[in-house]
Amino acid sequence: MPICRICGYDERERPFVAFEMMFGTKEPFEYFECSICGCIQICEYPLDITRYYPRHYYAYRFRNHHKSSALRVYLRKKRMRAYLEGVGILGRLLLVLKGAPSGAIANWLKEANVKTKSRILDVGCGDGAFLAQLRALGFHNSLGIDPYLEEGVIVDPLVRIERKHLTELDEDGFDFVTLHHTLEHMRDQLKVFRDIKRILKRDGHVLIRTPVKGFAWQRYGINWVQLDAPRHLYIHTENSLRRLAAMAGLTVKKVVYDSSEFMFWGSEQYVAGIPLCDPTSYSENREKSIFSPNQMEEFRRQASELNLRGMGDQACFYLRRA
Repeated sequence: MPICRICGYDERERPFVAFEMMFGTKEPFEYFECSICGCIQICEYPLDITRYYPRHYYAYRFRNHHKSSALRVYLRKKRMRAYLEGVGILGRLLLVLKGAPSGAIANWLKEANVKTKSRILDVGCGDGAFLAQLRALGFHNSLGIDPYLEEGVIVDPLVRIERKHLTELDEDGFDFVTLHHTLEHMRDQLKVFRDIKRILKRDGHVLIRTPVKGFAWQRYGINWVQLDAPRHLYIHTENSLRRLAAMAGLTVKKVVYDSSEFMFWGSEQYVAGIPLCDPTSYSENREKSIFSPNQMEEFRRQASELNLRGMGDQACFYLRRA
């Protein structure tokens, strides 16, 4: 009889079966949905979860980012520092001429009151792409951890990455802790939140980006691409995540939905029996995909509308100590 690991509700919940579809093995896995906090959870953890994170798993595909000129990088750093800290004549001038930096990273940093000297931890960093982007913006005091990194994975040599679980981290005093689509992969959810509080500075901030159960689950059910059996052990609701935060002495300060067209095209592919890594998948070969440019544009429009209504299938949760 499944018992909710989040709220402790122990009444009988009816399990359902989801299938591995990223790589198309179609292995079945039992999940259940708590009728109190709403959290979707896998019934039993796989005995060897590491085999579902092969070297070609998307998070470990090192991405060679476009190399900008030294001058462009220098100006970008000055502009970002002025945006976050309000200092630097050149940076402030660039803000006047070009406006505030655009993009998700600038929004995350501003919302979390991050400074260029802030100590940053990225949990589940994969190939270190996020940390490499931060370094290019002038942030040099950062660390990434990921327990599934394999030896020989190519990472940016200037980015510090360690192969370990959050619970193994013996450092603390971080100003900014980020989990970019990693919380849903972690077993002991309450322990994760308590470890975050343990390593977080008193005035530090946390950013958790994770799938959220809502419209897409209601529409697609087990074909919802973000269910991602068996890698996603938990799919939260706002309610269940807030409960966890409160139990660990943290509080959710803001929620921003940031879903993309992926919620539609990924799920529609699963409905059609097309794995995410299939040669005809939109992520592998757009010309061979089943979607037209007009369909993709409509998916983007719908995702943006759902985000504004707080109904997207993923969100940014900003947390602080309670």
